This record gives sequence, structure tokens and C-alpha cells, in this order.
Amino acid sequence: MHSDSSISLFPSLSFPSLSSLPNKPQTLVPSPSSSSSFIILQQNTPDNPTVLFLVAGPYKGGSQILFRFFILQDHVFTKVKVVCTQEGLEFDPKLGVLMDANHGVSIKIVGSVNFFVMYSVSSRKVWVFALKRIGDGDRDEAYR
Repeated sequence: MHSDSSISLFPSLSFPSLSSLPNKPQTLVPSPSSSSSFIILQQNTPDNPTVLFLVAGPYKGGSQILFRFFILQDHVFTKVKVVCTQEGLEFDPKLGVLMDANHGVSIKIVGSVNFFVMYSVSSRKVWVFALKRIGDGDRDEAYR
């Protein structure tokens, strides 16, 4: 358990053996985190979906929104390369995807299959984003 707003991602949990948690591979998602969600990506093979974890939070004092994407691969969550073609979105390899929108008081994100939605309480706006895999399934693939 973390005292701040960071998140630990575990590939799988077997209850009630909570004492085994430190032995499992984990990924620490650093704070700040205002909202998070899982997203399922289904491409041409619906029987083999990809699991993404998305964390959103403020950046630069809340003048931008930072999206951080993680993929479950080989039983470990790792950061994902993202290609952004929409104006107002930019991928930074060290940070994640930066969106030119004010974070405000709160944002909420909800994941679905191939899509996620973000609601800004302060702006009273809803954004809908589509995701897809780019590449042939190797480790260097990216997401758009």
C-alpha cells in the first residue's frame, strides 16, 4: 500500500495469500494520478485481446493532462509507445502522452474495448479516444 497516490500494478493475484505480493513482479505508477482504467484492445484476433492500463493526471501545474499507458506483457506491466496524430496531443517517451487541456478540479476516465472516454469536471467536456495496435505483435510495437 502506498501513502501517496501512486499505484502498484500486479499481473495476477491469488487470494488469500497476500503475503506473496512482494514476490510477484509489480510496476509502480508514480503519482499524481487522478483517474485510471483498464482498456481491452481487440484487433483482428478477438480471442487474443491486449490489456492496457491507463493513468491520467495533471502536468505542469494542471495546465496539461498526462496520460500514461501500460501493457500487460509476459505477466508484467510495462510502458507503451504511443503515436499521436491528433492536434493537441504529443507523446513524450519519458512521460507519456501530453494533452493540451486544463486538468482542472477533476477528470474521470472510463475504458472500454478499443476506446476510452475522459470527462473534465471543470471544462464540462467529454473526449472520446480510439486506440489501436501498430505493428506485427513484436515487443517494439506502438499504439495509436
